[in-house]
Amino acid sequence: MSDTTRATLEEALAAHVADECDGDLAGAYVIVTETTTFADAEAEDSVLYFTTRAMQSRFYTDGLLYAALNRGDTLFTDEDD
Repeated sequence: MSDTTRATLEEALAAHVADECDGDLAGAYVIVTETTTFADAEAEDSVLYFTTRAMQSRFYTDGLLYAALNRGDTLFTDEDD
């Protein structure tokens, strides 16, 4: 990932977290994206792509994913609904 793209991503994440969480600061993060190509789609295949903060520890990443998996339905609850 280019430095420009990473800076833009981290700026957007910081703004989102501050907006959604009453001014809190963004810390470690994991973005999980499912990617596919036309060839993959025909084969009904895809790849998971993980994006994290630059130099983020594998322990932080694994911990965030573990915490998300163990939150149950509260992970996807939207207060505005």
